[in-house]
Amino acid sequence: MELLNYFINNYNLYIFCYFFIANFFIYTIYEPFKQKIILAYPKFKTYDQSRQNYIIKNLMKAMALYFISILSIPVIPAFLFNYQKFNIIIQLTGVFYAANDFVGLLKVKKLSFSTKIHHIVSTSLGLSVPMIDFFSSSTARLLMIYTLASCYTYKVNYYLGYRFINENEDLKMIKKKAFNIYLLSFACNLSFQYYWLYIHFYDLSIYNIIYYCIITPLIYDDFKLLYWLYKPAYQKEEKIH
Repeated sequence: MELLNYFINNYNLYIFCYFFIANFFIYTIYEPFKQKIILAYPKFKTYDQSRQNYIIKNLMKAMALYFISILSIPVIPAFLFNYQKFNIIIQLTGVFYAANDFVGLLKVKKLSFSTKIHHIVSTSLGLSVPMIDFFSSSTARLLMIYTLASCYTYKVNYYLGYRFINENEDLKMIKKKAFNIYLLSFACNLSFQYYWLYIHFYDLSIYNIIYYCIITPLIYDDFKLLYWLYKPAYQKEEKIH
């Protein structure tokens, strides 16, 4: 009952409506984006619809994550000076992040199981964002840090899409850079997440416990993608990741 009352009193319906606006925008931009890629990379036309949507999803997500990375620059000053009005910017950004993954679920039919779970979890977390105060909740700040760490690895999504439409020697270097950035970001993020868990282990709230349970499949998918990126470039693609 307490959780229900909190939901009723704190859920921002304007942010929730923005989720649908973001979904509509991202969904409708797939087709014009597709035409741009066809003009630049004729090889794109040789793939089926699911693979084409997979390529578009990753290239668009790379751009979205890059944009969010830029937006994250004022986050530290906002928390240092307790500028709580910045909370709505964080909410809008979180919802936009979730919308990108949700549209990916709708558009790409052959995602691996772990990636589907990743997108379902990120969408679910995104839908909880409109009722979160990131300035007062430790769980929310943990989530924000995890999300930002993912945003800084936008080059990984760029590689995941770009590898299908351009086969040149630069691809191997892009993959190596994507792996190095991903490994560094993931290691720092995971270290922080579990260091926080270690020092607060005996005073965890129910929300902290739920959070760590929820991010477990995300961490599994991160490990899986890291292992795949570590492999040599130009290998035969057996499955869409």
